[in-house]
Amino acid sequence: MAKKLGIVLLLVTNLLFPEQIIDGIAAVVSDMIVLKSEVQQYALIQAQQMGIQNPNKLDRLLENSLDQLISNKLILKQAEIDTIEVQDRRVDQMLDQQLNNLIAQAGGEARLEEEFGKSIFQIKEDYRPRIKERLIIQKYQQQKLTDVTITRREVQNFYDQYKDSIGTIPPSYTFGQILIKVESGKQELSEVKEKADSVYQLIQEGSNFKEMAKKYSEDPATAKFGGDLGYTKRGSFVQEFERKAFSMDEGDISKPVKTQFGYHIIKLVDRKGEQVRTRHILFTVKKSKNNYQKAVQEAEKVRKMIVSEKISFDSAAVAYSDYKDAYVNRGIVNRLAKNEIQNPDIVNTLDTLEVGQVSDVFQNEMGYNIIKLINIHDDKWVRIKEYALNMKKQREYQEHINKLRGKFYVKKYGVR
Repeated sequence: MAKKLGIVLLLVTNLLFPEQIIDGIAAVVSDMIVLKSEVQQYALIQAQQMGIQNPNKLDRLLENSLDQLISNKLILKQAEIDTIEVQDRRVDQMLDQQLNNLIAQAGGEARLEEEFGKSIFQIKEDYRPRIKERLIIQKYQQQKLTDVTITRREVQNFYDQYKDSIGTIPPSYTFGQILIKVESGKQELSEVKEKADSVYQLIQEGSNFKEMAKKYSEDPATAKFGGDLGYTKRGSFVQEFERKAFSMDEGDISKPVKTQFGYHIIKLVDRKGEQVRTRHILFTVKKSKNNYQKAVQEAEKVRKMIVSEKISFDSAAVAYSDYKDAYVNRGIVNRLAKNEIQNPDIVNTLDTLEVGQVSDVFQNEMGYNIIKLINIHDDKWVRIKEYALNMKKQREYQEHINKLRGKFYVKKYGVR
């Protein structure tokens, strides 16, 4: 799947961008800039999502992409003035979700790393600033559009105008989900920690950090460069790594630091204000067959208790599920449209269930899963109302963007 994705992107690139655009400034928005490379990358993603393979549509696609990126900068500028912020916890949640989707599309962590030429750790750090900006934009949009409502007559007028293009509206599902992750055991953690400690000791005794990183680091994207992560601003690393990196003095080398990626030995090379240049040596924690066996046995045990009615599904979700929000939502996903369910394994499983039925344990890239189909909803009118309201919001939002264009300095140079 990863190779297929790479081939698709390559074909689209060759069709739409036969001559590489030399990087430069495509637009200036207040004190921010939009680079031509940003516009090209954005347009490439849009082309792939829309299935565009016609070079004649390139100019329009690039122009639309530039306008959208200008709008995003305008929103970020106004959001900065309005002091709109998002919590790091929310950024982490969205980042985990996006990364899980990428892993699923690629067919596993190893294939994703191969496709990107980076470790999962580095991919995640690269995505973090983009996710944070996206969440700020979303929050700003929500605040501006929360009070927009629509009448039944407006919905009916929308349907009368667009009914031929709406197509079939899929049902929505309410379902319960329980996830049992495959976790590394104490033995695996202990072995990796022991290895990290021994390498740390070698460095303390005078071994060169860069050479140790090349020899021992399991971050394929940085190991060959001596573990160099470059200059990175605050908010770009996972919390445990960042907390340690920003507490160190130049030249300091940390004892092994545990994160979700494994153990890191960190060296602070340089610091410029809220940016640090670090090197790291990563020791990943492998999962053994015993770890997988333990997880599936746990999942089968939970399912057996549910089916035998020794425990309710929602109580089991709270007690056993590894989904972060299981305690809050009790494992229940309410009225989610079938075409909005991101995980195909869950969709395929739901299609085999009757209302009230609990699935067998099944495995996907996240771990071992149990699904219960609670209800199937015919949401045709609900969806039509949602489509109509979204169109109304888009129109009002565009009017707001036009006002921001009049408020801030915008200079558009173009991409060509």
